[in-house]
Amino acid sequence: MSRIGKKPIAIPAGIEVSVNGTVIDVKKGNKVSSVETHGRVGIEVAEGNVVLTRVGETKESSAFWGTYRALLSNAIDGLATGFSKSLEINGVGYRAAVKGKVLELQLGYSHPINFEIEDGLEITVEKNLIHVKGADKQQVGQAAAIIRGYRKPEPYKGKGVKYTDEHIVRKAGKTAKYDIMSRAKDLAKKNSLRIKRKKRVRGNIFGTAELPRVSFFKSNKFMSAQAINDVEGKTLAAVNSQTMNLNVNKENAGKVAVVFAETLKAAGIDTVVFDRNGYLYHGVVAAFADALRDNGIKL
Repeated sequence: MSRIGKKPIAIPAGIEVSVNGTVIDVKKGNKVSSVETHGRVGIEVAEGNVVLTRVGETKESSAFWGTYRALLSNAIDGLATGFSKSLEINGVGYRAAVKGKVLELQLGYSHPINFEIEDGLEITVEKNLIHVKGADKQQVGQAAAIIRGYRKPEPYKGKGVKYTDEHIVRKAGKTAKYDIMSRAKDLAKKNSLRIKRKKRVRGNIFGTAELPRVSFFKSNKFMSAQAINDVEGKTLAAVNSQTMNLNVNKENAGKVAVVFAETLKAAGIDTVVFDRNGYLYHGVVAAFADALRDNGIKL
């Protein structure tokens, strides 16, 4: 039993339905739409309704019953109200225009695309919208699909031709992916290399009371330095740019080094071992070390 096939089809006002052998003719004015059943279903027109009946008891006959009922219903609805599909064009320079029986499309190619408008179809253009109308549901749907296929919508910027009720799942661009994912990987790799350099350098540097180790540290905002006696685990002198309201740059690194040099001299220290703490010796790190030398501290 087909739930679709057993439903009667109401005949709207102005529509005439006649049966000619195995062919069902649907007429409205001068327009005629025919459905060939090939004798696979029974046909009965009575009391303003069309009823199709099943022929045979096979599974295939049940499928035919529902199929021909849907085809006949579409033929009646097509002549009574018609079918339509609307498409939307998105993209700089993308446009459409109807010229006689041809739909001309500019979709970013080196040449325009001309779509021949078949008999039974009505195509209109309103700004960036293309409306396809007709009495044949299959013909309308096929024409809309062909037009959409000339430039399918892409998922990054949404450029192309899409149905007005179609939702395009957007993707993040390559730049966005790099900003989010690759930058995190780059920072992790950078920190890993700094830690390796730090361990390698610390294996050769050791501070004492007579020759303390100067450990330099910098963040995105501040920098600091400590003179450390590793034998006793004591900090002999320290400086922090945060207390001086200085951010991280080469000029401020020199100012911090001047204050640190005075602190070291006040503690009786004029020679130190410089520990760059795994940082590359350039920029702020080099400026700090050079300023210490210029202010009488031997490295």
